[in-house]
Amino acid sequence: MKIGSSFKAGLQEERQKQEQSAQDLAPSFFGQGVEKKEIINGMEVFTVRTPAECPYDFSDRPQVCQYALRFNWAFSVGSDGSVIDRTLNDLYGFVQRNTGKVLLELSPKDCFCVGNAYALIALQTEQVNGQRAVNSVSAENAFFCFMHYYEGTGDKSVFPALFSLLYGPDDLLGDVLERSHAWFAYKSGTRSPFIGPAYSLNTNQFRNSAISFRIAVCKYLMDQVYDWDRGGFTIDKIGISGLLIPSVDVIDRFIQEFEDSRFIAMDYSIPGKMYLERTYKECEDLLKEF
Repeated sequence: MKIGSSFKAGLQEERQKQEQSAQDLAPSFFGQGVEKKEIINGMEVFTVRTPAECPYDFSDRPQVCQYALRFNWAFSVGSDGSVIDRTLNDLYGFVQRNTGKVLLELSPKDCFCVGNAYALIALQTEQVNGQRAVNSVSAENAFFCFMHYYEGTGDKSVFPALFSLLYGPDDLLGDVLERSHAWFAYKSGTRSPFIGPAYSLNTNQFRNSAISFRIAVCKYLMDQVYDWDRGGFTIDKIGISGLLIPSVDVIDRFIQEFEDSRFIAMDYSIPGKMYLERTYKECEDLLKEF
């Protein structure tokens, strides 16, 4: 609201309206409310009250999206741990009971919020019920959802999150990368220009070789959304949780690993694209088998 065109007599009233608007809006993000306002060193400081339950109505969305959006809300506002745990279990349990078809049947646009939720579970939860398997399954579900969203919309804003999933702990997407590696090995008679040494299937060497291809995929993804010379993203990342965006330190560590890898000496975009698409297909197949 601009004041410049107001008459002098109306300036005070206009300022009061602006101050009230700032007080109303500043802490209202994600349904939070003002509990107390103080002036400290000339700055307005708000004590924020977070609702015990998500204040938004998502009833017009598919059921799995409703659970995902409530979890995203709880995680974003820093809700009590019990609320985060409950919304996590609601989402994870719903898909377990109704099988992978609830994700396969989602529209690309509906996949965005679900992918965001599963990626947070995969990357931000150390373990669930003492098991890392939940993190791995969540990473696979997130990967499928983000890729399905991208395939349907062409929106590359999910690429940084895909990077984070791939470049996260080895156990997150190691299984589907190994399945992808085995598929290429089978199609090429155990060897191709990109497969490398013909390791026997179901060995640590084969698995490690498979996981190494994430470096090519990550570079392929980042080339499309990151300016390596300027050092910044070239896309709008609004909507994706900031926790899923790789930090400068992570990107620096990645580029060093890429420069030390064999992929720097080849056209890495070819295996990068191949393994991205195949890993997406493997995640889809796992949901069909579930």
